[in-house]
Amino acid sequence: MKFKNALKSTVALTALFAVAVPATADAGNVTNGKSKNSLAVSGQVVKTISRLSDGVSEKTVFTDGDWTKSRVRWVASGKLSADVSAGATIEMDIPISQEAGNQKLGTLQADGANNSTATDTTAWTIRHQYMYANSKTYGKVYLGQTSGAADGSGEASFGGTGIFSGSDGSSYGSGVFFMETSTASAPTTSTVKVSSVATNLDHNGRIDVLRYDMPKFAGIGLKGSVQGSGDWEVGATYNEKIDGITVRARAGYSDFNSTQETKSYRLTGSVAAKYNGFDISFAAGKEGYHNAGGAFISTGDPVGDVADDGTQTPHFWALGVGYTTKLIDAGSLGVTYHYGDYNNTVVNKAGHENNEGKSHAVAAMQTFDAIGAKIGVEYVTYSYDSHTNLAANTFDDIDAVSLMTVFAF
Repeated sequence: MKFKNALKSTVALTALFAVAVPATADAGNVTNGKSKNSLAVSGQVVKTISRLSDGVSEKTVFTDGDWTKSRVRWVASGKLSADVSAGATIEMDIPISQEAGNQKLGTLQADGANNSTATDTTAWTIRHQYMYANSKTYGKVYLGQTSGAADGSGEASFGGTGIFSGSDGSSYGSGVFFMETSTASAPTTSTVKVSSVATNLDHNGRIDVLRYDMPKFAGIGLKGSVQGSGDWEVGATYNEKIDGITVRARAGYSDFNSTQETKSYRLTGSVAAKYNGFDISFAAGKEGYHNAGGAFISTGDPVGDVADDGTQTPHFWALGVGYTTKLIDAGSLGVTYHYGDYNNTVVNKAGHENNEGKSHAVAAMQTFDAIGAKIGVEYVTYSYDSHTNLAANTFDDIDAVSLMTVFAF
């Protein structure tokens, strides 16, 4: 892949978008004439240009966002008393003509057409749909489709490039399959794609739950949620400033024993610190499985794993470092580097024992605060290793260079 040319094009496009993005008004606010409740309408439009390469083929794609996508939301709120407020939210992911996570690569035909096509989202989908009641004294209760109590526990960060993925690692190129190149003259497409490998094992992001958030005390917040199925999760947060250092920490635990015969739990945590514009973050997590007889195991293969199905205990760790400053009056500029190491995250795939993936990402993002716009560039490379019995498989790296724009309203 000719990254010098791709990077030159990216810089040029960044400059073009910087002068071409139009102005917009603040999020719309509507007052209900029959009550004192208010309704705020907001959302965002995300578009991206990416150059993807799997080592055998490459192409340029125009897509929506990956880590964050185009969406619209309606937020209603009202006050019952000085202590109690209530409200509701509906947030929808809009139909997407080119979904970033579905973009694939494949062998070029004689006429130059690519034989691997993307499957795109052609319908509105529900992201959040819930009601809440909030007491300053007793805490907040949610009912409906929204984040579980542990959602985002592996994602504490102060990085100034939040439109790109962090500890998750799976950014643009997430839908591309790794190419098996043990036989250099005849590479084949594997059954493993980037998003199956690079994952921070996040908890339930948007599900129907009954959730309770306790009032925060000394910077500490505790949450708990339960699903109708009986699965449950808990989460904890910490936010504080200590001697000029701003600290943010997250931890979460999900229990799957009510609905899953093999997977028992998921545990993740993360911590981030920021000082004078510099920031650093660390995240880690794992999943626990039962063996074939139902007994719990914490490490290694499930007993009786004779099918060579790749079901070891998944775990990951990730590190991020960055710097945020303000070079122009329009807004802040953030630069980050992220590294992720993902072990045994590919499960139930024959021939992929002891698998390990890695991601390296460098990103920069400029905000334009007056118009709610963000523009960023990112280069990310993914590697993957696995074994069939004792023999090592050989896969080419996957690379992506992307220019991303977000316009919020």
